[in-house]
Amino acid sequence: TRRLDHLEDGVPEEVINGDNILITQDGTDKKKITVATKKDLIVDSITAGNTVMNTSGLTNGTTAITGTGITTDKVTVGGISIDKTDGIN
Repeated sequence: TRRLDHLEDGVPEEVINGDNILITQDGTDKKKITVATKKDLIVDSITAGNTVMNTSGLTNGTTAITGTGITTDKVTVGGISIDKTDGIN
């Protein structure tokens, strides 16, 4: 790996896009290279504060949205019925 600002002739032999990085080289000035994040990211997991989104779903503390439903504390989707005595506030 070489730093682009330390190339001998100032022009890289080859610059390759990463999974989520888009690299473009100016058509007229080969020394100008733009490095940007792609518009559609592909990642395994995203964490922002206490919120995690991954292949299991979306969670924040005890609240989760997964393939099996929505859970928040002791209440789950489908867990509410006429014979239940737990209240929802």
